[in-house]
Formats: sequence, C-alpha cells, structure tokens
Amino acid sequence: MKKFFLSGVAMMLALSSALPAFAQATIDVPCIQNAIEVRETAISNAIDTFAFTVKAALVVRKNALKAAWTLTTRDARRDAIRAARQTFDNAVKDAIDAKKDAKKTAASTFKTTMKDTCHQNPSDTTMEGSDGKL
Repeated sequence: MKKFFLSGVAMMLALSSALPAFAQATIDVPCIQNAIEVRETAISNAIDTFAFTVKAALVVRKNALKAAWTLTTRDARRDAIRAARQTFDNAVKDAIDAKKDAKKTAASTFKTTMKDTCHQNPSDTTMEGSDGKL
C-alpha cells in the first residue's frame, strides 16, 4: 500500500511540474484589441456603405416612379414602373451581397490575425453569428 501511495505522489509531482507547459502562453492584449478594432470597424463601414447604397437606390427609384407617372400610355407607364422596381431590387441585392462579403472578409482577417499574429485560438474570441442580423 505504501508503495502504491508513494508512486501516486511521485506521479502527481511529475504531472504538476509538467502542467505549466500545457498552459497557454501569455496573452498579447494590444494585439487582440487591435484585431477587434479592425474587425469591428470593417463591419461598421460595411453597414454604413450598405445604408448609403440603399438610400441612393431609394432616391433613384423615387425619381423613376415619379417620371413613370408622367408617361401618357398605360403600357409605357407599367414598363417604366417595372424597370424602376427591378433596378431598385438589383441595387439592394448587390448592396446585401457586398455587405455579406465585407463581413466575411472582416471575420476571416480577424481569425488570421488572432492565429498568426496574436497567437490565440480564434474560436475562443470570435463573435461569429452575433452580427447575423446586421
């Protein structure tokens, strides 16, 4: 029994001296803060660009619809209204796609920076999914 106890104590001592090797290295807080700054700014800029683009598309649609109602024939007016709506829909779709791409790029850049520059596991610090509604 004494032998078993002593071997257990020896094993615990050996493991306790090895534990610091398994602990994560120091955290480079300024690096992480910079990575967050870059990611969040990129997402904010993508949302600003999206909003600006959609507002501009609304102005174009408004003017096109107003012009359509000056047309004298029903067919011409209908075609102009359809064209105005289609142009608007395309502009909004393009703006949505651009925003998605910008968010993906921001997330990818963040993960790469966290892994390669800050030496942190990016899955521990990502906000994936939290901006899904933006």
